[in-house]
Amino acid sequence: MTPGSSPVLLLPVAIMCLLVVMPAGAMDWGMTGMDSGHTSFSPDTVMPPLAVSWTTDNSFLNTYPAPAVIVSDSIVYTREGVINGSGFESWISARNTGNGSLIWRFSGASPAVAYQDHLFAWNNESVICLKNGREVWRQPVTSVNSPILYNDLLIAGEVTAFHYQNGSVIWNYHPQLPLQDARYIRIDSYLPITAGNNTVILAINSMESEQFDNRSGSDPSTPGDSQTVWSYRSSPDELSGTLIALDAASGKERWIQKIPILIKSAPVIFGDRVFIGGNGSVQAYHLANGSVVWKTVLPGYQRTLAADSEFLIVDEWLGQNLTALRLDDGKTGWIYQSTGRSRSMSVSGQIMYIVGTKPSSGLVAVDAKTGKQIWEQEMPADWISPSQPVISDNMIYVTTMTGKTIAFSHRDTPQDQNSRPNPLPSAGIVLSIGAMICIPAVTRRRS
Repeated sequence: MTPGSSPVLLLPVAIMCLLVVMPAGAMDWGMTGMDSGHTSFSPDTVMPPLAVSWTTDNSFLNTYPAPAVIVSDSIVYTREGVINGSGFESWISARNTGNGSLIWRFSGASPAVAYQDHLFAWNNESVICLKNGREVWRQPVTSVNSPILYNDLLIAGEVTAFHYQNGSVIWNYHPQLPLQDARYIRIDSYLPITAGNNTVILAINSMESEQFDNRSGSDPSTPGDSQTVWSYRSSPDELSGTLIALDAASGKERWIQKIPILIKSAPVIFGDRVFIGGNGSVQAYHLANGSVVWKTVLPGYQRTLAADSEFLIVDEWLGQNLTALRLDDGKTGWIYQSTGRSRSMSVSGQIMYIVGTKPSSGLVAVDAKTGKQIWEQEMPADWISPSQPVISDNMIYVTTMTGKTIAFSHRDTPQDQNSRPNPLPSAGIVLSIGAMICIPAVTRRRS
């Protein structure tokens, strides 16, 4: 389907929206990870207990993982789709945050950034600027990651900065990575772009394996005949990451830091530091020059998920622990053990909301200052691989790959047997789950 043409049936995507009572000027969640630094932190606090306000379900299976949710100006955007005879067809859905009603759809792309009356979308071939569901401009770009918006720049691909209003190219940067040769195969993969403090961070993982003759085991430097079949070892000889810092205004390279680990998730920028996690380690670097601030050893593969003024929160991939590390020195503040898998989380004021699936499918609220659980809500077992919970416009939103869009709100009525409250902290909490959900709640802003 061509952009702007009438789309096919909507794919059920679960969106979780949490409605809270809060002052005017609620924070938008305008891109994946809340902001260009991927802090996944909203200063607005949403208080439990929560209840479902609305839900949409189109009964179609979505792709893994569940699509990201972004929210701006009382509109929630997510990717939906359907499997038909010709393959998988997808589109962006724009829905009203109050009741989930459809406003418009746009085919062939995923939502990336919402800013004022602009929505920036992307696919594997281009970035697209939309206004009220209609295309304003489109630029070619190759990427497997969602673009970000920083200052007036839409930054996408590997790497190009466009002016967000007209799509003009402001700068390009192409990293000079080592090339594979006759002896070695090299595979480079790009993580999501991060930006903050006038710096753009590009994170790249590299795997290098020695080639050999599949028949004789000889190496590629040995001349072979027409029967030679080159292959490479299944266990790479070298695994490493690279951080590249660029000046945000010009795209000029500032520094490069080689990392002797694979970086597991998008870097997080908070203040003048960038944080990464990987196999057995979490590390902090100065944005100004790339020098090491601290390194902390933690078991397993660590994903950097969120940051506020006190803690960096990391998650043990395929493990149970969520750990809060102090921003200044990397020392452990608290550890929370989660029973859920395929976890995702966000921070709302002083509350961390966690969503997950089997063996524990549900929403959990944890005090982000102490790591103590304060509330949880069991969810149906079909809430598979939930997206990151999104806190915006008096709501919390989540999608699942089973195609649900759900909105949760604050509830003052007695708890049902599946909802188990714990003593609440003085500030509020925010919660997320694996379907798209919206819930009204009481919100406070941090002073």
